[in-house]
Amino acid sequence: MSSVQKPRTASCAARLDAAEELELPKLLDAVRDDQRNRWTAGERFGVESYFQRFPHLADDADAAVEL
Repeated sequence: MSSVQKPRTASCAARLDAAEELELPKLLDAVRDDQRNRWTAGERFGVESYFQRFPHLADDADAAVEL
């Protein structure tokens, strides 16, 4: 990742860093925002990476399908 990020990408990254404290619906929003921004920037960041970081997402079938 570049040290120079677009403000929106940096904002999403900061939100994702704080996401471990969020309830599942808000965590999903943060992850989807991060994923969308990464894909828009051309970075293909697989859902598996989110599952490693937030294992409870993988444990929730509905949440996993949304990603």
